[in-house]
Amino acid sequence: MARAAHSGVLSSVSRLAGWLARRAPELACAAIVALAVVVVVATHRDYGVTWDEGVQARYGELVVDYFRSGFQDRRANDFLSLRIYGPPFEAGAALSYAGDPRQKWERRHLLTALFGLLTLPALIACCRPLRIRWLAAAASIALVTMPRFWGDLFGNSKDIPFAAAFTAAMAALAALAAGRGRTLARISVVGLAIGAAAALRPGGLPVLAALLAAALLASIVGDRARGERFFSSAIDAVWKGALALAIAWLAMIAFWPWAHEAPLANPLRAMASAAALAKVYPVLFEGRVLPSDALPARYVAQYVALTTPVMLLALAAAGLISAARRQWRAPASSASRALLLFELWWILPLAAAAVIRPNVYDGIRHFLFVLPAIALFAGLGAIGLVERAPRGVARAGLTALLAGATLWPVPALVRLHPYQYTYFNELAGGLAGAHGRYETDYWVASYREAMQWINARAREAGRPIHVLVAANRLSFPAAQAYAGEDVVLERTDRPPVGERPPTRFDYFVATYRYGSSDAFPAAPVVHEIGRDGAIFTTIKAGPRAARSGPRRPSP
Repeated sequence: MARAAHSGVLSSVSRLAGWLARRAPELACAAIVALAVVVVVATHRDYGVTWDEGVQARYGELVVDYFRSGFQDRRANDFLSLRIYGPPFEAGAALSYAGDPRQKWERRHLLTALFGLLTLPALIACCRPLRIRWLAAAASIALVTMPRFWGDLFGNSKDIPFAAAFTAAMAALAALAAGRGRTLARISVVGLAIGAAAALRPGGLPVLAALLAAALLASIVGDRARGERFFSSAIDAVWKGALALAIAWLAMIAFWPWAHEAPLANPLRAMASAAALAKVYPVLFEGRVLPSDALPARYVAQYVALTTPVMLLALAAAGLISAARRQWRAPASSASRALLLFELWWILPLAAAAVIRPNVYDGIRHFLFVLPAIALFAGLGAIGLVERAPRGVARAGLTALLAGATLWPVPALVRLHPYQYTYFNELAGGLAGAHGRYETDYWVASYREAMQWINARAREAGRPIHVLVAANRLSFPAAQAYAGEDVVLERTDRPPVGERPPTRFDYFVATYRYGSSDAFPAAPVVHEIGRDGAIFTTIKAGPRAARSGPRRPSP
């Protein structure tokens, strides 16, 4: 009997080991998502308020008031120009801190990051039609180690939620392109997924509509491969595509107060505004300041090349080659049709930006939704290289080498914390090489760290500290949110001319952006905030601090 029991235990262990071996890729994906959530929860309080976050938060609060008033309070539609943006995420964030406004910024950062992490399960779903073992895990690692994605994860409540929703829409479109038949259930999912993304960024609907057309054409190719008639397939695809867009439109306008006033015209106006912003901003590019509506056609593509880790770029290029080979071998297969969608996901927005040359700024902020596609192809490139290696030690060694290449950006993620969005790769000479040539801390998130330093000086002085902050009404909350009780702030978007700050100020806090830190050249620099040789924010002593004899801390 003991021998039989022993045999039963061994059999159970064997079955468990077999199950673990079969499910290893799925378990790895779950572990990556869980680890990302843990890191987000542990670090979300380290991130500062960003340039637009104050007005974004207020917009969400006004949208909540609109619904609470029974659609009567329409202040959200007159608040600056934010009516052209979809409000669902901002309204949800406003509800999260409605009962405790003191937790406003921490809860916004946590909610934005957790919502952004939904990009991971959506990316995993994108990999399913390809049926490539370990692809989802490799792509997930590539995405979470992209400093630009991780850095924007906490404070960018416009582009990060859109990137997550866009990735979910791509998963639905890939399933449509690769699947058998255009069932009403599948079309409904596609419509809702596109609508959810457009509800966050209405300007993204034309791109998603183009990708929907590509997915429908790919599904027709699948019909032809199964022997179905082209004409009947085309008619079915056209009306099903129209149905998907109708569902998407309704989902887009459901929680959008401005769209409720004119459900057809106002969304179209919002899309037109997104394609051609009226306001022009100065942009630092290649060491020159250019207007945002006159940037070179290569601006977005070049920024992608300079701000994505070189190792991941190389793997993504290998992934494109691997995808082309798979498509060449079986052009009508479900995997090839899905790959076509993913190739367009990466290439179409960058090509459109080069041709249309929209009024853009802040690097790739408006194009973060292409990063999951780059991560997918980086994973595909790594797996394609491993598959072509001889079995045995050579393949194991190459796997370890490629794993290291994928994790290459991790030290930069740690070193730049909490300013990972300022990352530049070796092609730009790193962050130090990009300093003074490209935008770095364009969100002025470093004002949080500046105010922490100022707060410490106020405690040492034992009296109120008066501080002049280089900020406009949009960026001022980045400092205001962290000022202590004994710190009195005033803002200026054009520092007064003079060698030193006015006599009533102890300190002048200025971002490097727009040359703000060059003001008051005779005032001594007492503290600088930056990373990797780049300066983000400078603090200069004013006349009152000089009279009090402040010490200069170690940088």
